[in-house]
Amino acid sequence: MTPELLHHPDPAQLSSVTSTAEILAAVRQFGADDGWSPRALQTLDHLLVVWTANTAARPDDVEGIAELQQLIDYVRHRSANRQHLPLASQSRWEALHDVLESRRHAIAGRQPERILDRAHVRAILGLIGKGTTQRQLAAGLQRPDIDINISSGRLSQLLSLMGAHGLIDRRREGRENRLSLTPAGQQAAPATKPLRFKLAA
Repeated sequence: MTPELLHHPDPAQLSSVTSTAEILAAVRQFGADDGWSPRALQTLDHLLVVWTANTAARPDDVEGIAELQQLIDYVRHRSANRQHLPLASQSRWEALHDVLESRRHAIAGRQPERILDRAHVRAILGLIGKGTTQRQLAAGLQRPDIDINISSGRLSQLLSLMGAHGLIDRRREGRENRLSLTPAGQQAAPATKPLRFKLAA
């Protein structure tokens, strides 16, 4: 018998109102002789894809990664009806597990303390503040009251390094790179007034 939760009429809505723990509990209701209905496979696949994308996009969601990997591992290897899981679904969900594992390793490899003493890193964190664009940051560094002499190429290198070590988050917005501090970046940022720009009329 397929758990009722996996027959939800709107998987997109379900992804925002349920949790990995609730889906894990639902999968545990399967018996050894229960097959996977097309609806249940579609629903679970949608949830796993959406949750994997969202979890991988968050800066440091180690707990979310572990919970989602636990769900995928249980469905593939420990559920009572695992022998009835189609090979295509097994392969697809294994790939999602690999994405999460890569993200987990990337987070574990971050060592922000290794770059905080590099020239300009702390100053740049303070200037980013609650958010700015890379272009605005580059212009702001040349202001007389700041006067940090750094080339645009070197700035880009530093920002990439700061992103790799979990200090900042860079997101593309149109033609701009939007910069914001991660929790680690906020903790390391000095008490510098962030950049402020007036919008052109």
